[in-house]
Amino acid sequence: VAYMDHGKVLDLLSQMASEGSFLDPFNGVPDTDHVGAVGHSRGGRAAFMATSQEGRILCASAWMPTLNDSLAVSEGASLQLFGGEVDEIAPPDEWQDPLYQSFDGGIVYIEVFGGDHGTDRDLHPVMALDLFKFFLKGDGSVSSGLQGDELKGRAEAGEFRLRIKEGDVEYDSHPELSEVPGESPSSDGSNGSLFAVGLIIVLGVTMATFLFLNKKYRWVFKPKREAPDPSPEEDQ
Repeated sequence: VAYMDHGKVLDLLSQMASEGSFLDPFNGVPDTDHVGAVGHSRGGRAAFMATSQEGRILCASAWMPTLNDSLAVSEGASLQLFGGEVDEIAPPDEWQDPLYQSFDGGIVYIEVFGGDHGTDRDLHPVMALDLFKFFLKGDGSVSSGLQGDELKGRAEAGEFRLRIKEGDVEYDSHPELSEVPGESPSSDGSNGSLFAVGLIIVLGVTMATFLFLNKKYRWVFKPKREAPDPSPEEDQ
């Protein structure tokens, strides 16, 4: 069942943590108390959802995940999110964008320009590996390329769009892409207020002019009252 895919991740972790036999492929795998998860598409959703069910998963990287609800993700894990600009299977505006916007914890979101649902072998795996190096092994040498100046420089050079949330600080390499068409970037409602004031002034002037002309019209063109016919006595 799709929504239980993350259960497979947890089962695998349990298997890795067991002693197993000498022939077990997971025998001797070290330190299963510090784990990272990575997945693509539905697997990316499973990787993120597993973080909320298993405290040993300290970081996760999801590539084009079909997940748009941050309630299914742990805010305690360090998260890396990828989307493809022209992805028709998991469109960013339907999946990754809502996930990022609703998330309050720390997360790094990269949207690859021209990227589709396929993975970028020169970007995603390398960055996921750096994520594991930094958060699982404490390798600080990768920090700049993971979420620092080096990564921001690549984004600002046009390689991809980068959005980062870290505490109360939020970064967007291409904020103009979030603007509503036809709306000024600095629009805060002041333009609407000015328009309303101008409209009130115009209506006021129009009304005053109408009343003035109406009064003038009645004064100039108001017909004179005809004199009454003289009585017979007056005629005499």
